[in-house]
Formats: sequence, C-alpha cells, structure tokens
Amino acid sequence: MYRILLVDDEPFMLSGIKCLIDWEKSDALVVGTASNGQETLEKLAKLQPDIVICDIAMPGLSGLDVLKQADTEFPGTVFIMLTNQEEFEFAREALHYRAVEYLVKSNLEEEILERALGRAIEELKNRAKLHRVEEADEYLQIRTRQTQIRDMVERFLKHDAPLPPEDAGLLAEEGMLSRFAFAFIPLNFAVLPEYPEIPREERQKILDWEIEIAERLCSSFFPRTFLFPHTGAGGADSLLLFAWEGAASPNSGLTDHPGGLNPETWESGIVRFRERFIKMSGQITRLGVDVLASGFYETADLPESPARALARIKQQYYLTSKEAHSEVVKKARQYILDNVEKRIMLQEVAEYVCISPGYLSTLFRREYKQNLVDFINQAKIDLACELLRENRYRINEISYKLGFENAFYFTRVFHRRTGLTPSEYQTRVRQSIEKV
Repeated sequence: MYRILLVDDEPFMLSGIKCLIDWEKSDALVVGTASNGQETLEKLAKLQPDIVICDIAMPGLSGLDVLKQADTEFPGTVFIMLTNQEEFEFAREALHYRAVEYLVKSNLEEEILERALGRAIEELKNRAKLHRVEEADEYLQIRTRQTQIRDMVERFLKHDAPLPPEDAGLLAEEGMLSRFAFAFIPLNFAVLPEYPEIPREERQKILDWEIEIAERLCSSFFPRTFLFPHTGAGGADSLLLFAWEGAASPNSGLTDHPGGLNPETWESGIVRFRERFIKMSGQITRLGVDVLASGFYETADLPESPARALARIKQQYYLTSKEAHSEVVKKARQYILDNVEKRIMLQEVAEYVCISPGYLSTLFRREYKQNLVDFINQAKIDLACELLRENRYRINEISYKLGFENAFYFTRVFHRRTGLTPSEYQTRVRQSIEKV
C-alpha cells in the first residue's frame, strides 16, 4: 500500500482530510500526521512516506520550505500541496519543485482529493521507473569504465610499449601507475586424472573455480586487485594478479580496502596468498599451481617495464620448473623418511612442500616411477622388517609405532609388500638365524 503523510497546522483540517476519502480503496494508508515543517522533515526521514499532502502556509518552516528540502533529500517522495485562494503564487512555485497538484482547501471534496491522489500515485510510479533507468545507466557507465580500466591494465602488463596518453591518464587517475605489483600464477592441468581427456566444459569449470578462489583470497590480502585469465606458453592456462596502492576514484566503482600496499605488505601478503592458494587449490580443484611475484613498483618509469618483467618471470618459470620440481620431490621424499614412524598423510606432505596433493603425486610418480602413497608404505614396511628382525617389539607394538590404524591393516600392507605376514616373516628370520 502507498504510505501517506498528512501535514497541516490546523488539527480540524488534518481530521477532515483523514476522513474525507476511503484511503484503502486507493491502495493507500495514512501512516502519520505532522503539524509543522520541522516535524514533517523528521517524519519524512522516520516514516519514509510515498506521498505527502502538505499545507503551504505554516508558521516557521513553511510547506514550501519543506518541499524545497525534500526535493533534494527525498526526491522519490511525491507532494500534493494545500493552499488558500490568495496563495496561488506559492502554488505555482510548488509546482516548480515537482509537486504534482495543489488543492484549494475551501473547495476540497472527496472526488477532487481522490483524483489528486491518483495523479500522485501515477507520478510515484513514473519516478520509480525513472530511478531504475538512472540506476541502470549509472551501473552501465561504471561497468564500462571498469572494463576499460581492466583492458588498459592488461595491455600495460602484456605489451612492452608506451601506453597511449588516454590510457595513461585514466590509469594515473586511478592511482595505478605508482606503487603497484603483480604476480604470475601458472595452473597445471596435467596433474589431473585422465588429462588431457577432460572435456572443455569441465576444464572451464575448474578454471572458473580457480579464479573464484584467487579473487576471494585477493580481497583478504591486498587493497585493490585485478585478476586476469591468461594463456601462456604451450597453451598452459595461468592467471595474472595485479595489485595497486592508489585509492579508487569515486566514479570508478572499484572496491576500496582499508589497508595499504607497500613493499613490505606486498611481500608478506603474496607469501600468505601463495600458501593459502596452493592449499585451497589442492583441496578443491586438485590442480598444480604456483605463484611467482614481481618486485614492488614505485613508478611506471623504470628501466624494465612490467611487461618485460612478466615475460622474464614466465621464461624463468618454464626453464626452471623441471629442476624446481625435482627439488620439491626430493624434499617430500626426505620428509617421509624423516617421519616414517609417524602416521603420514599425502595432504600433510603436500602442505610441507607447498604444492597440491595431486600435483605432488604426479611429480613423484614421474621421477621415481612409484606412487607416493606406495613409497610411504614401503618405507614403513622396510622399517618394520628391521624391527621384526630385532625381535624387541610385538607385532601390535610395531603397528602402533609406525602409525598404522591397527594391527590388521598393518598385516595387510606388510603382506602386500613382502608376500608374508609379520609373524611369518619373524619365523623366517628365526629359522635363518638357527641355521647359521
């Protein structure tokens, strides 16, 4: 229902208007009354009426003063003004401030008020439509500007050429040409099972998940960022992260952040971002990911442009990734050997070397021709054989000591690896000693 506020400094007039028509028939409801201008402004803010029927002549703050102020502060509210015969000049001014109608009190009748209320309701609908159009237009302008800015930043990162003056001017206005940094984020789909038979739609869905993960983490660590999907060498998918310090201009629609960006916050933020991103990717998409950060730029006028720095980072990554992967696998292998007496989970090893579990498994299998979980079990069984030969522990004690869930599972793994049960192995060892 349309909410109505009645305003007049004469109580009998308020009562008369309130009882003059059947408000419900017009889908309207009187939500309050006011007897002076100041009270009207207060109730406009508190009650938020759709339509105000207001007397022009009131002591102090007049109805016309209220209308002028409401035209700025409550532009969606529609006014019907009440006047006396001798106040037509004020009525004309009221129409200037978008009052839809003025009514002469002495001629006020049911039909006249109902007709004026109908006009007010139509005006209310028209203003609502206009407001939606204006909002949509403003949103479109903001989105267009955001798209322009994103495209400019992407060119800034990818093309080693001077920015056109109009691009440089807009990016400078947004504070993007000073105090910024970026990161190259390669995504390795090859670690996924059944790659490259993964359908294109499924591959795109995984990429969308990675973008969503990265965007959520970006909002936690950096003041303002852009994230770009990027196709690298050999068609490998990757992302580009661009972070900057400068405050967003009011008309850009870009999200602002209370924190700042400087060399220290970038360095610490990108380290934490990398750790969280690798961990979440391993849990959600199982992709192999990495994060390689640039230095911090205090100005765009440097000997090495961002585009050239990005190309160098990518080249170094693709040239050294094989060696780096070998180091990661060696580190994972040594971690297993150092902790063989504990219960070791694949996720735990992957977190230790800061890559996803799926990626670690793929690299380990590629370099050692063995499944990583099999290697963990083999290392445990090798130690179990030593302990059984020492004959100092019972089988259930060895099972517990090596982190197996129970002696039954330990026996199954042991038999799978050696072809014997632990007790059979002990018997063989004992018989060998007796023969000697």
